[in-house]
Amino acid sequence: MTETLYTEEELILKKTIRDFVNIELAPVVAENDRTGNFPSKPIKDLSTLGIYGIGIDESYGGVGGNSQQSSIVVEEIARVCAASSVTYIAHHSLAMYAIHKFGTKEQKKRFLPSMVNATTLGAFCLTEPATGSDAAGIETTATYINNEYLLNGTKTYITNGSIAEIYIVFAKTHQEKSVYS
Repeated sequence: MTETLYTEEELILKKTIRDFVNIELAPVVAENDRTGNFPSKPIKDLSTLGIYGIGIDESYGGVGGNSQQSSIVVEEIARVCAASSVTYIAHHSLAMYAIHKFGTKEQKKRFLPSMVNATTLGAFCLTEPATGSDAAGIETTATYINNEYLLNGTKTYITNGSIAEIYIVFAKTHQEKSVYS
């Protein structure tokens, strides 16, 4: 007897995503690659399958689930369009998950529902020209002034940068402190 890597629910998820991307995304990939257009309709329409809510609490519009289910989604989208898969990863696993894991209740209520239904997309801003993606070496600072943060620095290679409305920005809040202290 051979064991499967997937539960029955995960096999259904895999087939559902595969069918969707074959019908909705595959037909526009070549033209989008040629023209540089972003496949906004298929990316938005994926939200009807609940995939942006995987791993997110139901109280914020999520559907629960786990990282294996997210991986299934990534794999099935990438099978048809690697760029769209990266869009999903940056939005879901980097931007949304950061808010879900580290945000305040107010931030979660404010941002997660619109991210789950993909009416707003998220971006992840870590990489800098001088330090690359070394989180310990970032030079961007965030200074708290008059009840808000003033960001000072430069980010580059921001995944989803041109299409996002919500940005997770990595910055130092205390210049004199080392990340390792």
